[in-house]
Formats: sequence, C-alpha cells, structure tokens
Amino acid sequence: MERKITTTGTVASEKSHKNIILLLALAVISFLSRFYDLPFSYGINFAFGNVSIFLILRYYGVTKAFIVAAIVNLLEWYFLNPNFYILFFTLEILFVGILYKKTKYNVLFIDALYWIFVGSPAIAIVFYLHRGTIGNECYLIMVNKSINGFLNMLIADMIMSYIPIQKIAGLKKSKFADLNKMLIHLTIASVFGPFLLYTLLDGWLSQERMNAEVCSMLERTGSSIMSEASEWEIKELRKVRLKSPLQLSKFSSIIEKNSIEEGIEILLVDKSHNVYITNTDDGQYKEVYNWQDNGEITKIDDNTFQWLPAHKGLSFDLSRWSQGFYINTKTFDNVDLVILVKKPLRNHIENAWENYLNKLLVLLGFSVASISVAIAMSSFLSRDLSKLTISTTGLPEKLKRQESIEWPNISFSQVNSLVENFKVMSENLVNLFSETRIMNNQLLLQTRELEKSREQMRRLAYYDTLTELPNRLCFTEYLENLLNSPEKKKLAVMFIDLNRFKRINDTLGHEIGDILIKEIGKRLSYFLKEDSFVARLGGDEFVVVLEYRDIEMVSKAAASINKMLSDTVVIRQDGKVHELHVAGSIGISLYPDDAFEKSTLLKKADIAMYAAKETGENTYKFYSELTELDTVEKLFLEQNLCKALERDEIIINYQPKMDVKTGEISGAEALIRWNSPQHGLISPAEFIPLAEEIGIINQIGEWVLIEACKQNKMWQDKGYPKMRISVNLSLRQLKGNNFVKTVERALEISGLESKYLELEITEGFFMKNSEFVIEILTELKNMGICISIDDFGTGYSSLGRIKELPVNILKIDRSFVTNICCEESNKAIVVAIIELAHSLGLRVLAEGVETIEDLNVLRELHCDEIQGYYLSKSLPAEEFEKFILGFMAEQIERSKQIKGMEVAYHEKKY
Repeated sequence: MERKITTTGTVASEKSHKNIILLLALAVISFLSRFYDLPFSYGINFAFGNVSIFLILRYYGVTKAFIVAAIVNLLEWYFLNPNFYILFFTLEILFVGILYKKTKYNVLFIDALYWIFVGSPAIAIVFYLHRGTIGNECYLIMVNKSINGFLNMLIADMIMSYIPIQKIAGLKKSKFADLNKMLIHLTIASVFGPFLLYTLLDGWLSQERMNAEVCSMLERTGSSIMSEASEWEIKELRKVRLKSPLQLSKFSSIIEKNSIEEGIEILLVDKSHNVYITNTDDGQYKEVYNWQDNGEITKIDDNTFQWLPAHKGLSFDLSRWSQGFYINTKTFDNVDLVILVKKPLRNHIENAWENYLNKLLVLLGFSVASISVAIAMSSFLSRDLSKLTISTTGLPEKLKRQESIEWPNISFSQVNSLVENFKVMSENLVNLFSETRIMNNQLLLQTRELEKSREQMRRLAYYDTLTELPNRLCFTEYLENLLNSPEKKKLAVMFIDLNRFKRINDTLGHEIGDILIKEIGKRLSYFLKEDSFVARLGGDEFVVVLEYRDIEMVSKAAASINKMLSDTVVIRQDGKVHELHVAGSIGISLYPDDAFEKSTLLKKADIAMYAAKETGENTYKFYSELTELDTVEKLFLEQNLCKALERDEIIINYQPKMDVKTGEISGAEALIRWNSPQHGLISPAEFIPLAEEIGIINQIGEWVLIEACKQNKMWQDKGYPKMRISVNLSLRQLKGNNFVKTVERALEISGLESKYLELEITEGFFMKNSEFVIEILTELKNMGICISIDDFGTGYSSLGRIKELPVNILKIDRSFVTNICCEESNKAIVVAIIELAHSLGLRVLAEGVETIEDLNVLRELHCDEIQGYYLSKSLPAEEFEKFILGFMAEQIERSKQIKGMEVAYHEKKY
C-alpha cells in the first residue's frame, strides 16, 4: 500500500510541474504575440494575444486566465503603448469564463453575446466620452475589436478541439471531436479566412496605390516649382532668402500657379525651418515650421516621406492617422531654401475607413448567415444521428432480451445505409448470441474444471501430499508475509527434527515410515491455533511458527510439542503391531531478537535444533542460548575440513582382526581420524556427519579406499601375511557417480587383488533403497570383493532376508558382545546370529572383544573372527606393522611351546 501511495504522489507531483510549465508557456506566448499583430492599414489591425489567454481559461479556469490577462495587458501598456480598448479583451475573458462555468453554453455563442451586448456598446461609450461624437471611426473600432475578439475565441476553440495540447504535455487523455462543433468551425473558418485574407490584401494594395499616386503628385508639383524657379538668377533667389517683397510676390505666384491639386499644401522654408511662403490662408503655419518634430517618419522614396504623430500614452481613437500627411522636399543647390509639398491623409483615411467598415460589416453579415446555416445543418444531421444513437444504445442487451428495435427513417442516404448495416448486424448478433449461449455453457463447465485443476495444482504446489500440511514453499511465503506485515508481531520459528526416524524407516520400510510421518503431522495439526502455523519441510523435518508474548509461552509450547511427539505411536500392518517411540529435537529462533529475514530465522532455528540433538533426545533449545563460540566453532570446522585432505590432515589407523580357530591375523579395518593442527585428533563421529552435510564425504571416502588398498599392497610386498583390508562405506558413496568404477580404479592404482579388499556397510542400507544397494553389492561381490554387514543385530532387519543379500560376513555389534560371559540374553542373541550365519554359509565376526573370557565364550560358540581391544586398539600404519611383527613372534613362540609340550608328552608316553 505504501508503494502505491508513493507512486501516486510522484505522478501527481510530475503533473503539477507540467501544469505550471504549460501555464507559463501560454502566458509567454500571449505576451510575445502582442509584438506581432496582423496590420491591415491606417490603424486597422488584428492581434492574437488572447488566443493563449482563452486556452488558459479553458485549461485552468477563469481566475488564472484573468490574472494572466491583466499581467500581460499591463506589460503591453508599458512596452507597446496600445489603445485603451485592449481593456475590453480582458473583460471578455472574465465574462466568457463566468458564463461558461455557470451555463455550459457554447463558448462562441457566449463570446458573441459579449461583443453584441457588452464589448461594442462599451467601446462606443468610451469613444463618445473622448471625442464627443460617434461616426464611422467609432463604428470601425467597434467592428474591428468585436471581430478580433471573436476570431481569437474561434482559433482557441479550434485548437482545443483538434490539437491535444494537454495530451502532448502528458496531462490528460485526448477527447473525441464533436461533429456539430466541427461543422460550425468549418463554416465560420470558410467565411472568415478568405474574407479576412481578401481584406488584408486589398488594404495593402490600396495603400500601395495611394502611396504611388501621392508620391507622383507631390513629385510632379515640387518638380514643376523647381523647374520655374531654376530660370531665376541666383541673386533673385537670394533676394527671396532676404525676404524681398517683390521677389516673395513673384515666388508666391509660382506656388499659386502649381497649387492645382486638391488638398496640396506648399511651403517655402529655409534650412532653419523659417517659413517664407505658403499657399494656405488659415494661419496654420507660423513663422517657423519643422515638419519632422513630434512624429514618426517613414521614407516612401528619395524625396517623399510619410509622417504620423508619435505615440503618447493610451489612444482612444484612430486620430493619429487622420493627423498624418505625406511630404515631398526639394532643396535649392546654391540658396538656403527648401520647397515642401504636403498632402494630408485626412480625406483619404476617412474613405479607407469607410471602405473597411463596409467590408467588415459584410463579413459579419456573412458570418451570421453561415453560422445559422451551420447550426441548422448540424441540428438536422444530429437529429438523425440522435435517433440512430437511441436505437443502437444498449443494442446487444436489447437483442439478448429479444426486444423489437425501432429503426429510424434517415434523410441522408449515407446515414440510411448505416442504419441498414445495423439491421443486418443485429440479425447476425441474434444468431451469434444463440451460439454464444451454448458456448458459454460449455465454457462454464470448462471453467469449473479449470478451477478444480487450479485448486489441485495449488494444493500440490503449497501442501505436502503425505501429511496435507503446508510445504516449504507455503511456509516461506507465509513467513515472508508475516515479516512484511505492517503489524510487527513477535514470532518464534521452531525447527523440529524427529529422532530415530531414519532407523525406523530403514528397518521397517518406507510404508511404515510414511504412516509414522502422517501421524506426527496429525498431532502437530492439533497443536495449531489462530496464532500458529505448522508445515512439513521434507523428510522428518517440520516447522512451527508461533506468535508469542514472552519466552515462557514459547518454552511451554516447545515442551508440549516434545511431550506430544514422545507418546507411543501404534501402527498395525499385515497383522503385525508396531509400537514406535520417537522423540523430537526442536531448535527455536525468535523474531526480531535473533534475525529480521526468513532465511536467517530458519537457519538459526536449524542450528539450534542440531544443538538440541547433541544435548539429548526430546529436548529443545533457543538459538539465543547458544554461545557464539559454538556456531563459530562449527563454521571453523566446516572451513578447515574442506582443505583437510589437501593439507594431509586426514589419517588412517588400522585395527587388526583375528581368526579364532587359527589364531592368525586375518585382516584389518581402516579407521580414519582428522589430525587438526588447532584441535588435535578429531573422531569420525564429529566430522563424518559434517562431511556428509557439506558434500565432501565421497571425496574423503574415495581417498580412504585408495590409501587403504595401497597400504595393504605395500604390506604384502614387504612380506607381511596376506590379509583383507576392510573399508567402511556410506550410503552417499553408493549413490555417487558409478561407485563400482571407483573401486576398480582403487584396485588398479594400488595393484591389490580384489579378494584382499573388504567393504563394510551398515544393516540399514539394505532397508533403504534395497534393490539399488543389492545390485551394486552383487556386482562388487562378483568381482571377488568381500562384503560384510557392520553392526548386525541393531537394524531390526528381517532375518529371513539375509539369505537374499550378497554378503560374506556378519559383524555382530559390540553391544551384544560386551560381557557376553555374564549376560545370558546377549549370549543367546549371539548364538542365534552365529547359527543363522553358518546355516547360510556366512562367516561371523564379533566386535568389541576386550577380555580373554569373551574370547573363550566366542570360541565355544564357534565364532569365526574377533576384533577389539583384546587384540589391539586402532594403530597408525607404522605401529600396526610393529604389532604384526610382535604378534607373529608370539605366535611362533607359542607354536614352539605347544610343539615342545607335544614332544614331551610323546616321550613320556612311549
């Protein structure tokens, strides 16, 4: 949930930034567009700065649009000196925004209402207050600003309808275009566009024609005056410069003579702008006249210029253009005199304005007519489409319900064809729905079967098939969900391992083992509560997850589980009753005290379980109770055991075996030890399980096999008595990659004959993977290798199966041999084993023989071989050689004594 909230917050932040960027971009575009309006001529222009403001209005609302419009207008007033009427564009934004928000009418309709009832009347009032009269100039301003404002709104509406600006900016999804609006847009644009273009071009061309005509007229008048004045002598012109009345009168005659063009004003001035002669009598020109003052001058040709008054603050009308004029200058070469020929714009401007007004009024008329036609057409078309929409809305559902569809009669042939297509499609849909209904029923049945299959697959994936408890995968997900839960609860992970299960499974078979596991699973299920969870990890391993308040609660739960596991399990099979006793070793890790992640919690619980198993059966141990030294010590042993072979730290000791009848050494058992530099000699009981756990037992076993064979061959080569060397095997070795090949390689490397090699396996091997083990051992026996069963009598194997096994020797476990002279029950078991073995043609070896009394009893029972401390403990190879030599010397001495006694007996007898 937190991830979702964070993601949503990030997306909202990104959209907010994009909104701000788009708003600023539109505001900047609005301001920059004020510099580039569309000029027609003589003060008539069209500006498009409000297009961006209208987009802001539609995207961001009236408040932001009004604020941006006000700021942009203030900047325009400061930098560009516009006319006062741009204020009404800002009011347009406010008016349209408020009405559109409240009424949801079409924005073009609202904008038209504004200019008809608000904008245009307001412009007329302001103009009247400023000029005191209303004429064509006022009407032109009203029409110009109204059309300009409506055109801005039209362009903005078209941009919003067909250019997805917000989608491009990644803010909103694009919408479908509205057909009615499209018709209106196309109609208005088809009228406005060409007409405005025509008016623009006509205005430009008219102005160019007027410039050419005025320039020609002024040039002609000025040149005529200069031509007549050029006939004068220099001294006569200088007298004019000196204001001689006679000469001024003559020059005035020349000017009057050339003032034939209407509205032409001619002045004679010097370069200091002093006026000498003018053809006007209204006192317009005083003694000094500088036509360049307070104006903006545009050069038309070499001698002709256009002059307009300079901008001064806000303007309220077009009087600036009515005050302008064209002027042509002619300068005398030798006299400081200049002829000025002027043509005021007043009359021409009024004609041009009247022409523009007529054209714009015609444009308005055409626009109103075209809009009316567009609305009528869209209404007519939309009416038919609305009928079709009503008929087709929910069409599939209507057809499903078998309702009768009333199809409309459409005026347009294309739409009518669409209706016919809908009719055909409806008939096809009815048939399709019938088929679909049948298919849906079939699909429903398949879906139910899939749901069942999915549930079965889920059961197989998440639950143990034997106990129906959750499996390792289910446990892992459950624990991970608990650890990731917002509610941080205290959890105890209990790792449970059954003691003696392997022996029971190997002895009584997998079927009994499976029944036992199912029973244990049921007992653990009874333990389940709302705050606990139990799963089978595999084999004889279970795990319990418990929510706890304090350690005492966990201890009670572990003790309850141990007590429950220790109860006798009674299994009846094939008329037999098996009373089985198992117990559990429980390792406990705590969250959050011991670890925070699931893998570490389970690993530490596993470590604690092994510590509990070493402590004793039917107990439990907390990981927190283990000293750090224990775990570090085990890790140290793991790390060093992997390199023990490389460092020659694994050594082999040899314990002799003796033939009871002959008294000779019949063989030796190879027993390995780990001579660690840090810990000294480490017994196999400590490091062999560790080697199996970390997966190097095969490597160690192969090395022992090869070294033992090489040592036996070396003794034979030195002349020692030939004897069997026996090597212990593990089940992992037999399951390794082609163990038979490994044995063959050991014999080949050492050069030892196969009959002098003995392989020892425990009784439980035959009960687990019996067919697999028998097949391998049979192949080894056929090679001439001797096979013996170690610790016989402790594996609960069926004595009837012994005859099927490919073995040569039974080794009686030391637990039956110890105190055999005193324990009648042990003696009876040994007698039974010896008799059974001899009846099957097998030899018998007794382990753990420590006294002469034990040897005598075994001799009486016809045991074949013995092994134990009575002969010798396990010895290194050098000491074993000394033992053999000493034993042979004693045997020779004993033989001499016996022979001497026999000779003395015969001499005495005879």
